[in-house]
Amino acid sequence: MIKIKKLSCNFSGHVYFIAADSRSEVISYLNKKYKSNLEKEDDKGILGTSFSTELASKFYYHIWIKKSQLNFEFFQVIQHEALHTAIAILLQCGCWLTNSSEEAYTYLTDDLAKQIYNQIKTVR
Repeated sequence: MIKIKKLSCNFSGHVYFIAADSRSEVISYLNKKYKSNLEKEDDKGILGTSFSTELASKFYYHIWIKKSQLNFEFFQVIQHEALHTAIAILLQCGCWLTNSSEEAYTYLTDDLAKQIYNQIKTVR
């Protein structure tokens, strides 16, 4: 069963946290919702993934974390996928990663990860 929570983001687009048992379950959901054609891959060893989709000139970012990894000790997967999403958001806004922009990347990554941590209890 998929559980989805919208995260707040002050940049262009919409960001969602998805908790589900498998990546293929999430891909099926995203393909149906956005009429996209994401390819299903083997789920073996995959603990989380970030997806970005454009629909009608709007950007949608999804962070999927495998439900079995939703605990506070396993912060690496959450932080890792938050960074992928921060990169996608900021590049789409035209903010390239440089010495002068790295603070934007780190603050956005931290903010997304913190929001996911706050949602863990509600999606288990």
